[in-house]
Amino acid sequence: MSLSRLPILLLLLLAGALLMPGAAHAQVSCTATHPTLNFGTVKVNTSSGASDNGSINYNCQNSGTTTVTFKLCVAIGTPDWGTPSQPLLKGTGANRLDFNLYADPLSANVWDASHPLSVPLSLAPGGTRTGTISYYGRIPGNQTSASAGTYLSTFSQTTLGYLVGSSCGAEPGYRFPSFTLSVKAKLGNACVVSAGSSLIFGSAGGVAAGTPTVSGSDTIAVTCPNKTPYNVGLLPSDGDTGGAGIMQGTGSGTDTVQYQLYQDPALSTVWGNTATRTFAGNGKHGTGNGNAQLLTVYAQTTSSTDVTPDRYTDTIQINVNY
Repeated sequence: MSLSRLPILLLLLLAGALLMPGAAHAQVSCTATHPTLNFGTVKVNTSSGASDNGSINYNCQNSGTTTVTFKLCVAIGTPDWGTPSQPLLKGTGANRLDFNLYADPLSANVWDASHPLSVPLSLAPGGTRTGTISYYGRIPGNQTSASAGTYLSTFSQTTLGYLVGSSCGAEPGYRFPSFTLSVKAKLGNACVVSAGSSLIFGSAGGVAAGTPTVSGSDTIAVTCPNKTPYNVGLLPSDGDTGGAGIMQGTGSGTDTVQYQLYQDPALSTVWGNTATRTFAGNGKHGTGNGNAQLLTVYAQTTSSTDVTPDRYTDTIQINVNY
């Protein structure tokens, strides 16, 4: 009896194997295009920093015979510089810029494994859906050590996926691509200059023949990116490139007071306006460090004739060549 049952059992097992479902076939496939997130030219030596937003364009098709509803997500890849929690934009040499990408415009949630991007989709049989998933970039300020130049970063193995809970991954029956996400910024070498509202002599009573000359000083502030060389020229309103100016009275008189600009408190080195981008000339040379650098301007009157008591002024143009 046992011999007669064996063929029956084998047939049942074989039949069971024939009834098992086969491997699932993909019914949803998606593609993605991803323009580079380009911050453009930024300034990061102040507290404001820079912000921008990027997008990932998707195209999904349902080749199945039933409607599918799911959440399409984007899992960010691995940064080529820095760490997942603190990616870096790489410049020339050792230059780096901190930055990060976010899932929301308020920069509250870093775009990472715990906060993937997502969008709900419903695809009818044979249907196609296209759209855009936005993300947001932020370069924090106060990065004064950064030098001017172009900075780049990439996130390899960024992928579209199927969102389950907070996990963005693969799913049987779905085909999702992986791609490299690129980020770019340019740190400009623009310099900023500011000066006090008035230079230099204060109240001097009057300037009379045979009396000592009057001297004074004031400061200007030059802010340039780190390692950016600059040359500062000073040009009085009379156009004298040797730094010799003429102050005019503000009253009805026609008297003038002549003066000379200097680079040092000993009044031995004049400060004029022959500086260029590559040549200091009779100007003042400096190298930026990302912070405001104070430069002191000294001046002395050179008039030797009597002048009427009045308020005498002149406007000096500050030229920063970099």
